[in-house]
Amino acid sequence: MTNPPNKRAKNWLKCLKMAKEGSQDAPQRDSALRRSFKGWHKRMKHLFSGSTVEDSPVVTPPAVTPPPIHGPKDDISELALNVWYWGPVSKALVEQRLKGAPDGAFLVRDSASERHVFSITFRSVGKTLHARIEHTQTGYKMFGHQGFKTVKDLIDDALRISLEKGLFCYTKGPDDSPNFPVRLLTPVSRYEEVRSLQHLARFIIRQHISISEVDKLHLPQSVISFLKEEDYF
Repeated sequence: MTNPPNKRAKNWLKCLKMAKEGSQDAPQRDSALRRSFKGWHKRMKHLFSGSTVEDSPVVTPPAVTPPPIHGPKDDISELALNVWYWGPVSKALVEQRLKGAPDGAFLVRDSASERHVFSITFRSVGKTLHARIEHTQTGYKMFGHQGFKTVKDLIDDALRISLEKGLFCYTKGPDDSPNFPVRLLTPVSRYEEVRSLQHLARFIIRQHISISEVDKLHLPQSVISFLKEEDYF
């Protein structure tokens, strides 16, 4: 148990008196006294130095902000800047749009499958074909080729190879089905048809507001229904 301050003070005075009188135990007590005074001196210095542990500035390490999670849906606003991206258009509509188009014509659209985000529709050997654009850990890819960070990078590379070599790749299918050559040469622009001002206004609104937030807008119900139409591109 720690001695109270008064008792410790008496012990120090006793040690001083014995050291002064030349006691046989003076060397040992002198050493103990020096240690006691040394500890006492440190405590007093710390107490009257004007700086305590509580007064010391607390250095707070900078907060580490985790990087934002980037998903395929985040790329849609950037894809909208490309004429070959048609958004959530139906498969039947793009087949009608590409009917009679030359080989190499293509466009990119939102996939109807819940497992995939984007699909590509293209013309080959007089037919309109569809393929999924996969999103994997290595990026966006199609037909087993290397992955790219964005869909635009993937399409730009496919266009470059098709123009340089005349062929990008072949489609993959079961052993008993023919493989078609894939050439991406002519982007089909969604701007070939002049849209109304209402359509363009809806397009801009949908680029900044998700479909789940449309109902929260303070607009007439007729306008809400117009904004929620699937074919807003």
